Amino acid sequence: MEFQRIGIVGAGQMGSGIARVVLAHGASVVMVDKSVPMLDRAHDGLRQAFQTDVSVVVDRARFSTDIAAVSEADIVIEAVIEDEAAKHRVLEQIEAAIPQGTVLASNTSSLSIEALARTLKHPERFLGVHFMNPAHVMTLVELIAPTQVRTEIVERVQRWLTQLDKVAVVSQDSPGFIVNRILFPMINAAAYLVAEGVASKDDIDTAMHLGAGHPMGPLRLADFIGLDTCGTVLRQLHDQLKILAAPPCPIFADYVKRGWLGQKSGRGFFVYDQHIGKA
Repeated sequence: MEFQRIGIVGAGQMGSGIARVVLAHGASVVMVDKSVPMLDRAHDGLRQAFQTDVSVVVDRARFSTDIAAVSEADIVIEAVIEDEAAKHRVLEQIEAAIPQGTVLASNTSSLSIEALARTLKHPERFLGVHFMNPAHVMTLVELIAPTQVRTEIVERVQRWLTQLDKVAVVSQDSPGFIVNRILFPMINAAAYLVAEGVASKDDIDTAMHLGAGHPMGPLRLADFIGLDTCGTVLRQLHDQLKILAAPPCPIFADYVKRGWLGQKSGRGFFVYDQHIGKA
């Protein structure tokens, strides 16, 4: 493997998914998060994923609240919340903890990689590596190479992604990159259809599932992503693209205020059994 020791900062859904991918391909992982409950959930989830061979997690995964735990990693991936200020803080902390030879990446789905690089002392080793969710299922990874990054770093990361059985597409550092620039306006349009009473939620999803061949409808997809995350990404796209991206449908803020975040809370556009994640 191009990188044998992987550091992941952020033990949420994306961080845990990336950890699962790299563990399945023989690498070791150290996961860092300031929240002990988040680390516990990540640990339990990985043990369940590798239940037929729990030694994978026992022998090759470590969990820590100390950012210094990533100091020996070959590559460190930041996977915290989609908030620019939060990512700046975490990236600066990671940079202070790792040697100059370590590659630093962000799994941001919508924030500017160039903007995130501005506060780093060594932007030449920093790039965007956006795994799709769920990372262990989805083959695609978006690779965003800012102007400062060294070509050899990009080539190493591309080789590594191939070794993880992923397909990398390269995007300019543009709002939403490729996938979310197309995907989130569709989700937003579906939410506006709900808010305007144009069609039922089931009919909207069935129309896109059967009419456009999507594996799931946009409303169930929004629930899977998380309605809080959807609202955040849509605000970012609108702020950056102005008239090219509509403002978030008010339904997102309304549902989030009620605590309806999607599958993770048991209710979003649809109601779910929290134990099995199904409507």
